[in-house]
Amino acid sequence: MALYLTNHRKLLLISEFFNNNVFNFKNMSKRNLSPGKIFYVYNKSIEGKDIFPCDDDKWRFLQALYFFNNDREFCNLFYEIEKRSDLPPLEGLKQHSKEEKRNPLAYILAYCLEEDGFHFLFEEKVEGGISKLMQRITTGYTKYFNNKYGREGPLFKGRFKSLEITKQEKLKYFLVHTNVIVPGKNIEKDLKERASKPEKVLDFANDYFWSTHQILLNKREAVIMNKEKVEAVFPSPKEYISYVGDVIHGREADLRGELKFCK
Repeated sequence: MALYLTNHRKLLLISEFFNNNVFNFKNMSKRNLSPGKIFYVYNKSIEGKDIFPCDDDKWRFLQALYFFNNDREFCNLFYEIEKRSDLPPLEGLKQHSKEEKRNPLAYILAYCLEEDGFHFLFEEKVEGGISKLMQRITTGYTKYFNNKYGREGPLFKGRFKSLEITKQEKLKYFLVHTNVIVPGKNIEKDLKERASKPEKVLDFANDYFWSTHQILLNKREAVIMNKEKVEAVFPSPKEYISYVGDVIHGREADLRGELKFCK
């Protein structure tokens, strides 16, 4: 898996794309995304298209999530990561995070990539930060994807969808939904209610690399997400995995109605 883009032509196209002032936020519809508020954010691809055909594409999306979550200019950031071409993917990000002083647009509490979309839990840090970050990621990744796979047109179903998380119990539930239920659909396609095979769902989530589940289990270091924000809700992996068990066994069913907007 490669963290960086090795094709110099693609790097030039991406840089040119950014420098042409593609990201115009003035015309974006206003949402109640105020600093300090937490939101569940997701979007799907058009017609259920697989938008991550290979692991390199998933890494490209995650590095975009990391680099674009910054209030500084970002057109040359992908050239910076080229300097770490000899490092494994996560090591490259870790080294950059130690060297670069960053001012994130939003705190990342959780993420999960699935074949046809993405799921996030964000805390708004600066006014309009989540909207700006999502515009950067989806527009930039669409350009990357279309260049790589020779296609044209939009990749996602319009603007992202969001739901404000107003209570701690909701936050706990949506952390599990993002980290376990979403990848668990690879085991049970229509999983939203209690899992019929909870052990298999949990085993799959435990091995699934493209979410923050392993980070909350202390199996992986937190580089992209702000783990300290989640530790206020789940101070230890033991408390987290206990709540995961409650959800997948249906003991938190009263919160599942919140997911009706995800259909």
